[in-house]
Amino acid sequence: KGEERIIVDIAVEGPLKRIYSESNQAGEVRGMVENPLLSPCTDKPFQELLGKGNCYVKKILQDMRQPITSIIQMDDGDIVSCFNHFFEQSEQIATAISIVTEVSTTGKVLFSGGFISQMLPDPTHQQLAQWKSCKEELRSVDLGKLCQGFDFDYKKVISSLESNVDQTSFQRIPLDFYCRCNKENFKRLLVANSKQEIEEMQKDNHRDLVCHFCNTKYILTDSDFDDIYRLLSKARDAPAQAK
Repeated sequence: KGEERIIVDIAVEGPLKRIYSESNQAGEVRGMVENPLLSPCTDKPFQELLGKGNCYVKKILQDMRQPITSIIQMDDGDIVSCFNHFFEQSEQIATAISIVTEVSTTGKVLFSGGFISQMLPDPTHQQLAQWKSCKEELRSVDLGKLCQGFDFDYKKVISSLESNVDQTSFQRIPLDFYCRCNKENFKRLLVANSKQEIEEMQKDNHRDLVCHFCNTKYILTDSDFDDIYRLLSKARDAPAQAK
């Protein structure tokens, strides 16, 4: 709700190095990989591009100063098992997950999507049996072909996957790549550097800032550097005022 977000940050030993993604309840999504120049049509399976590592799931909630973070060890690049472990251990919710990405020989992404099925609290024995049957079906289904066969109609896909379960559609939230970066946020982030480092940036004419998510370029003017010096001064004086 509101500005609350969830972040999935995967740090791995494989060639991709890192996968970062975040989203909010409005369907705004953005993400990046550490090694974006790696060819998507490489002969290596996707799991080998990841390898071993850790998955950090962070919830940024309203009225909380620090995010709630769960850390899951990931073996052999298995993201699905990693997410299953998170839901069952950290959230304690029975969950079935399928994630599929198909890439052509030229590197074009043909399909990328996923499916999450979760059991609501206090199910009847019949509902639990139906859900377990759906979970087993998810493990064997070719989600990519299924979605393409139904022309990506999510209602038909869900009906096919959970044909023996009563369904009610409550809300559909389209996903959209959206980046909230702006120059003001960049200037606030630069305050983490020392005044000497900022002065060297200005002296060496290092003024270009590029967003890792959307590749938008911002150029710092002398006026922007003046703003950063003022922010540095405020940050330096704040602890003294607190005392």
